Amino acid sequence: MTADPSDMRTARQFDEYMHRYPEMYRDLALRVRDDVKASAPVLLDIGSGSGLLLLELRWQYPQATVIGIEPLRTMLQLATENITQTDTSLHLIQGASEALPVCQETVDVVFSRYSLPYWPDPKRSFQEINRVLKPGGYLVLEALNKEFPWWRKQALRVLMPLHGAPYNVVKYNLDAYKLAHTRAWVRDMVTSTGLRI
Repeated sequence: MTADPSDMRTARQFDEYMHRYPEMYRDLALRVRDDVKASAPVLLDIGSGSGLLLLELRWQYPQATVIGIEPLRTMLQLATENITQTDTSLHLIQGASEALPVCQETVDVVFSRYSLPYWPDPKRSFQEINRVLKPGGYLVLEALNKEFPWWRKQALRVLMPLHGAPYNVVKYNLDAYKLAHTRAWVRDMVTSTGLRI
């Protein structure tokens, strides 16, 4: 049985565990700092989960409009809780990657961190990303690699619990590799939908 992030207990455990690693979100947000030319950019996070990347984006880009799209009610609820504790200016929307509730050519940077394996229609999702990006805008995609070596997965199975990860969080992470894509598949999907690498 797969650990289900739509289950509130699993979602809370995942959120609590990820709060321990703020540098992961900071590093991702900082990767684009020098490339964002707009003084008040529009930043869109697809699959925003419990909102931790949204908060980091707000911190790094205080003048930005930051939008989070999340399909799961449980994660959206956690994101709302996390955000209202610190910042009420972020925009959270329940929605899906294949039908982004954002106008055409309005986004400077689209972020997606590990949500790709859960997109029901990846081709449509990449087309949607292409649609919402402004000319010269870009996608920052972090995704699991299906070709991740088996021995590293076994190391995760051991190391994550040693670092305090609950069983559901470990299972969720390991199960995600079964849904992951290869780098070649991602490259082909990106270019076939009109985006440039």
